[in-house]
Order: sequence, then C-alpha cells, then structure tokens
Amino acid sequence: MKDDFYDFDPFKLFRKFEKMFSDMETMDRKIKATVREPLVDVSETEDEIKVLVELPGVDKKDIDLEVKGNFLIIKAGISRQNKKEQKDYLYQERTYQQYYRMVPLTKEVDPKKIEAKYNNGILEIILTKKTELKKVVTKIKVK
Repeated sequence: MKDDFYDFDPFKLFRKFEKMFSDMETMDRKIKATVREPLVDVSETEDEIKVLVELPGVDKKDIDLEVKGNFLIIKAGISRQNKKEQKDYLYQERTYQQYYRMVPLTKEVDPKKIEAKYNNGILEIILTKKTELKKVVTKIKVK
C-alpha cells in the first residue's frame, strides 16, 4: 500500500497558480496589442481647447469622436488585408488595430461649435468653450 504522505507535492498548487497568472498576462498583452492610446497634445486659450491626436494609417471614415460630459472620446480603427500571390507561393497578412482615448476637458464646450480636421495621420479637434453668462448685479433701492 502506497503512503499518500510521500506522494504529496506541495508545489503542485503553486505551479497551477503560476500557469493561471502567466495565461492572464499573455491575454492582457494581446488585448493591449490591439487597443492603443493615441498620443495627444492639448492646448487651451481663453475661447477654445485644441487637441492634436496622432492616428497613423487610419482612414478619415474610421474615426469616431464624441463629447460625453467633460470628456472628449476618440475611437478609431485600422483593418487591412495584404495578399501577394506568386507561383507556388502565397503571402497573406491581416492587420487590425484600434485606438481609444478619453481626454478630460477643463471647461464645458459648446457641442455645436466643434471642428475636426484629419490630415497625414494627425487629427486636429477645436472645441469652443461655452460662453459663461456674466453675472449682473443690480442694486435695488428700498423705499
């Protein structure tokens, strides 16, 4: 009869946990490889907020912009398929890349006065700040 005490492997559970965490890291790297944060420059004047976004290789039609609360949300994607055929040779490659970025806005912007231009991989967004109503103080005479 075999003694179970001597067959006990204290590191078996440790190896299972190590493999599980290793698999999770691999999955996390794959997700990060497909969704990237584009580089942005944000500048502000008295009247507007200007945002420059690097989106290399993206088509203008694949860019999605929205203002939600005090955030500018930028989404874009690249999807390509390259195929080369030669005698007795086939080369095929697919590319899929997503960009996603939430840019916090320091002031409330006028949704009707937002402009966006895209040229040579650079997206320029100009957001006009909402004009604040000046607080008028009126003195009232007591009779």
